[in-house]
Amino acid sequence: MDKCDIGALLQRVDRLERENLTAVRQVKLMKLAGLAVVLGIAVILFCGAKTSNNKVIEAQEFRVVDRNGKSHAILGILRDGNPELVFWDENGQNRAALYITDGVPGLTLRDENGKQRASLCLTGGDPRLMFYNENGVLSVHLSGMKEDPGLMLSDENGKASVILTGMNGNPGLSLFDGNGKSAAMLSIMKGKPGLSLFDKNGNPLPVR
Repeated sequence: MDKCDIGALLQRVDRLERENLTAVRQVKLMKLAGLAVVLGIAVILFCGAKTSNNKVIEAQEFRVVDRNGKSHAILGILRDGNPELVFWDENGQNRAALYITDGVPGLTLRDENGKQRASLCLTGGDPRLMFYNENGVLSVHLSGMKEDPGLMLSDENGKASVILTGMNGNPGLSLFDGNGKSAAMLSIMKGKPGLSLFDKNGNPLPVR
């Protein structure tokens, strides 16, 4: 092997040694970066979620995500200070929510287009169950008020068609025309049954 070959070999060995040192430094940096990420996650977990005796976890928000990082459920506190639990489907559409707003608890269900289709709430201690059509218009309203329980059925435009009530123990059934005006009323008041009919202008008609 001549001097030229030896010189070239030494240069190659020197270059390989430098590349090896660079690779070692990069590996060390990657290890440090990985350690920093782990420590960062640990800090977030310990700072964002407080534990007490390893039995209680406290946080402002909990989020459930799939393998792609898409959110499917969130339990958290809204800006107004009210708690809410929300569920999304695989298309990212809000489908259900359990909430408390101004002291009123409620449950809302939505279809695949995000339209509200059903809700249940407790207002003033009285339960209310409501159903909506595909356009989000109220179609059925069931009220459990202590003094005036009732059921209301509405048309596609949200106008009342049938109302069944039991105010103070006096049941009544009211029917309405397409304009929302009273057409007929069947009731029992103080033990006395009665039937009333109305014309298109809401004026009483004689009943034989």
